[in-house]
Amino acid sequence: MSVDGSTIVAVASRDPWEIFAAHHRRGETVTAIVSNVIDDLGLFVDLGNQVFGIVHLSDLSWNTPAEQEIRRYSVGCEVVAIILSIQVDLQRISLSIKQTRPNPIRPTSGR
Repeated sequence: MSVDGSTIVAVASRDPWEIFAAHHRRGETVTAIVSNVIDDLGLFVDLGNQVFGIVHLSDLSWNTPAEQEIRRYSVGCEVVAIILSIQVDLQRISLSIKQTRPNPIRPTSGR
């Protein structure tokens, strides 16, 4: 750290999306808080430090219809999700709740 504190200013002024991307990777499990529920889209979740992600309807459950599954969530709920993608330039993080659980559809073999 410099005497004038410039190092601290540089760290504090970094884009929170860049900081998130530097510390997290695709496939990683994260905990988030539901900040908005949109019935025909999915969940917007707060990942902290002014970074938000989306869990699309199709990524809520393996076998429960999306229209039914979305009713289980409300603003303020804590969720665990897998990071599908991080796009810092677009400020977009895609997440999946269903991928935190085993896929119940097993591939058939030999035919």
